[in-house]
Amino acid sequence: MDAHLLQQLLTLARGQEDRAAGVLRAAQAQVARAAALQQQLEDFGSDYRLAALDAQRSGGQIGFAMDALAFGQRLHGTAGEQGVAIAGHAERRDAAARVLAQLQHRRQGLEKLLKKALREQLRAQDKRQQAELDDVIGARWTRKLGTENAVE
Repeated sequence: MDAHLLQQLLTLARGQEDRAAGVLRAAQAQVARAAALQQQLEDFGSDYRLAALDAQRSGGQIGFAMDALAFGQRLHGTAGEQGVAIAGHAERRDAAARVLAQLQHRRQGLEKLLKKALREQLRAQDKRQQAELDDVIGARWTRKLGTENAVE
């Protein structure tokens, strides 16, 4: 295959790989944000439950304690639902990682083909140059032989 064409294919492959790496980074960021949100919801839920227990222990308003307990439970429920979102983001991240790995493998194959094509091109160029040199040497040798015979 032509080295120039392989170079163009390699450039395209690198662009695809860069885009796939960007998709993977975005997917990883989504997983991290979703996990942080889940942790934050769990923490807030625990804080509201503790506030409800403290209000009950200190003889505070029962209405506040019940509201805080209910809100804490809702936060914990929402945090549990966030697990589904995290799983979806993780699945997309894993798919993006597989695509990136395939593109990297393809790029590496193209790089090997390009190196081989460049070596073959260099070998052919060396062969042509050697043939030209042999022709020049041969022409001088035969010319020199022809003049020696004429002088004698």
